[in-house]
Amino acid sequence: ILRNYGAEDVVRPSEREAGSSLMPKRNKKRRGDRKAKRVDKPRKRLILPSSGIIKPMSPHEQRMHEFGAIFPPPPWYPGADLIHARLKRHGMMDVASLIKAKQSWRRARHWLFAQHYDGSGFQMATGLRWYVDEYANRMIEHGPHSLPCSFNIIEAFLQYDDSCFLFGLRPEREHLLDLDDYFAWYSLNELPQDPSLLVDAMEEGIVYSYDLVSSNSGYRIIG
Repeated sequence: ILRNYGAEDVVRPSEREAGSSLMPKRNKKRRGDRKAKRVDKPRKRLILPSSGIIKPMSPHEQRMHEFGAIFPPPPWYPGADLIHARLKRHGMMDVASLIKAKQSWRRARHWLFAQHYDGSGFQMATGLRWYVDEYANRMIEHGPHSLPCSFNIIEAFLQYDDSCFLFGLRPEREHLLDLDDYFAWYSLNELPQDPSLLVDAMEEGIVYSYDLVSSNSGYRIIG
């Protein structure tokens, strides 16, 4: 996972302590005896380390930033060995944490079984579950920083489950379309020109998948 950095205003990578989350500062007291309510503003700006350019965080970068605050630093991070040793020592001394960890890994086996077999069996559903199995194996065997580059794309279809420390699929809505009907609709050239219509047609946080079937024996591309 690529670690992204940002804060309420702007924080450079060198100013962020490894393994610690950046908490928004408390608002100053208003005049009088009343105290201002704390408002947690999302971190929306990021400094690119290579160029120093400030740009708004994309939804993907915001999620990566949140993951970076949850997981320990990668092995190549300066001082990572000391941080990992300290976390391990605190974990061994905390009995409640040990019990929770054992319960989480015991639950992970059943969780993975449910993730793998609760799909429709269509091509899109099967493909997404292959990534869930692959990422779960990497998380268990090597940790979060062993996730491949494909995670930067597929993570939009996943959500982190802190009860078993793994990434599972978001809620799904699957569609099975007839290929002949699709070609007939597409050839009418009546496609909507306003992309904002998708905001009304699709719900945030839902995986929409489309599989095609054909009533004919198949299609050939002649060229």
